[in-house]
Amino acid sequence: MIRPVPLAAVVWRPDPELAAAAERAGIPAGADGPDRVLALDLLGARAGALLRESVLSGEGGLPAAERDLTAMAVARVLGCAWTANVHADRFIAATGARALAADVLARGSEADLSARAEAIVSFAERMAATPPQASAADFTALRAAGLTDMEIMDVLNVTALTSASARLALALGSSA
Repeated sequence: MIRPVPLAAVVWRPDPELAAAAERAGIPAGADGPDRVLALDLLGARAGALLRESVLSGEGGLPAAERDLTAMAVARVLGCAWTANVHADRFIAATGARALAADVLARGSEADLSARAEAIVSFAERMAATPPQASAADFTALRAAGLTDMEIMDVLNVTALTSASARLALALGSSA
């Protein structure tokens, strides 16, 4: 069962030993969330930042708010409150829809969503939980909801990226 994620200010705390290693490496304490610990692998952190920027803010395809909606759904399934709330904040900034963000974090695809948003969230939840089960029917449902092939690729890319980054955040520390 997927537990609801509250819409709230969430603080991510690194594993104490990794935080100490980051401190010894001179990485500023103000670095955002897991990025401080990930910066221990500077080349990997830079590559990750470029990938995140491309997937979450790239031109064309899925609008930015729907990319964050996708990421919220994935992070909720994975139980990463920090990642879910980072994307909820971005979604709210883009849309002003705070109540909708809270509803998605609480109820996922059962939230009061448009047909298009429900298709996106349902697919993202399914792929976050069981990626090997994607089928032609999944893509047919997304197309029926009005998504183009480029937008479907964006949903897949955001789902993959958020799955990886949420898992890293969960492994490297904790949300509170």
